[in-house]
Amino acid sequence: MPQVLNTSLLITEGFYAFGCAALLAIFYELAGSGRKHARALGSDVYRVYMGCGVVTLFVWLLYPVAWGVCEGGNVIAPDSEAVFYGILDLLVTSCPSS
Repeated sequence: MPQVLNTSLLITEGFYAFGCAALLAIFYELAGSGRKHARALGSDVYRVYMGCGVVTLFVWLLYPVAWGVCEGGNVIAPDSEAVFYGILDLLVTSCPSS
């Protein structure tokens, strides 16, 4: 009997892969050229940029993790998923670095 492809899973994984690739491109810009330009503006600007940048990149990195344990792997319940995303959203919007 031939294997049947689950197209909904392929589409979901495709969107996830595209989102991760876009996130890596943003990380590259923030950690690469952004750092270079901040260094050119002085040591104080560079220090603040690096401090805020590390916090921002760490919080943004948790979004794919959240998707993986929520929609991707069904590891946590939907109400826990809402709390997880809510906390991430609060961190992103309330931190001055984000």
